Amino acid sequence: MKKLIGCLLALLVAVALFFAGTYIYENVISLMGSGQQETEALDLGTPGQEVQEQQSMDPGSSSEPAREFEIGSETEPGEDEGQTTVPGDSATEGETAMEPETSGPSSDGYIDILEDPYEDTGLTLTVLDVGQALSILIECNGQYMLYDGGERDTSSYVVSYLQGQGITELTYVVASHYDSDHISGLVGVLNVFDVKHVIGTDHKAETEIYGSFMDAVARLGLQVEHPSVGDRLKLGGAVITVLGPEYITDAPNDNSIVLKISYGDCSFLLPGDAEAAEEEWLVSSGADLSADVLVVGHHGSRTSTSRAFINAVSPEHAIISCGKGNPYGNPEAGVLVLIKKVGADLFRTDRQGDIIAHTDGREITWNVEPCNDFAHGDLDTIPWS
Repeated sequence: MKKLIGCLLALLVAVALFFAGTYIYENVISLMGSGQQETEALDLGTPGQEVQEQQSMDPGSSSEPAREFEIGSETEPGEDEGQTTVPGDSATEGETAMEPETSGPSSDGYIDILEDPYEDTGLTLTVLDVGQALSILIECNGQYMLYDGGERDTSSYVVSYLQGQGITELTYVVASHYDSDHISGLVGVLNVFDVKHVIGTDHKAETEIYGSFMDAVARLGLQVEHPSVGDRLKLGGAVITVLGPEYITDAPNDNSIVLKISYGDCSFLLPGDAEAAEEEWLVSSGADLSADVLVVGHHGSRTSTSRAFINAVSPEHAIISCGKGNPYGNPEAGVLVLIKKVGADLFRTDRQGDIIAHTDGREITWNVEPCNDFAHGDLDTIPWS
């Protein structure tokens, strides 16, 4: 009996050991399989390959192939807004070019026209010989402004002169004021040339020539634009600042649009026919009236170019547009005395014809030498001081 019980116990122990061994074996195999899977999950290639592949997915990384975008395309991640890479640009890879600007009203100016890239050829100012009248052509980097157009009898000369210069388009036509000797010639100009902007003072003249001028403007589909003091216009590389008039008066000459043209270190002042009242306001306004060249106001008449005004301008050169043997005695002796006292070289259309000044922004050259003829227009005129 004891022997039978011993056999049964041995059998039970054997069975227990069998199941225990089976359990241990399965767990060991399971653990070994799990470790193999983990090893396989980490084994993705050669060392460092994972980093390289991650870099290839990062925009703007050094390993990313270079991509080029046309101007105006959407900004790519990592690029500054408003900038794109220009295909075929001479800049090194990775440099950017600014988006083209759009034209529109200037924050501090009257008219702000976006200029196309231009060849910097300087600025040329021509005071045309239109007798006892005024017409000034300003050219800068292939763009043109005409300030007044002379009298009716010289209108054809102004038109032919502009055509001889190869001009087909005028960015600005300026009527300093609406007297006949300033706007008659502009009518012919408006009928011949493509004009972008017509600028004049905000008042009406009860004259036939004013009506003709306004009709010519209307035929071009334009309106006269009225500037304010402090407004600035761009002409190529030049900046043209409006200095007057501050207000409209019953005296047409004192409504003259006064312009200061600045190019580099050189400047020109165009006062039209501004007389004592407007000159006095200009001096008291605190505006910078200093200029290298003064186109003397009102043809050298005694009603303009006061001592205070010419001292404020302090020009190195003065140009007078007046006619030979004119009935007004212009230029007046007192004006010539003040020009001489301020030390300015003198040019006169009645003595020298067209007067042309050219500047590169550093110095001014002329088509003729100054005549420095300070003889007044009428020997019977009494000088004033």
